[in-house]
Amino acid sequence: MDKNKQRLMAQKQTYLKLEKEWETLNMIQKKGERLIQEAHVKIHRLYQEYSEAHETVLKAHRKIADLEESYVKKLMLEKKELLKRLEIAEQFNQTE
Repeated sequence: MDKNKQRLMAQKQTYLKLEKEWETLNMIQKKGERLIQEAHVKIHRLYQEYSEAHETVLKAHRKIADLEESYVKKLMLEKKELLKRLEIAEQFNQTE
């Protein structure tokens, strides 16, 4: 085999090797892009779940605050009623 043929064969082998590496890199790139896309989807889903959970917590806090307010109002009314009854009982005791 003369030197030209050897050089051509070496160039062809180099080309085939580079072509194979190129295909491998393209495959890795596509896999990486797919993984990144999947990560974006998961992040979006987690953000939605977090937002829903956060909204639920806020609603629970509002509900607790409303319940606390109504409880305090009810307690104050009961205290007023009790004070009235005590005043009436005192007046009744003083008249006897």
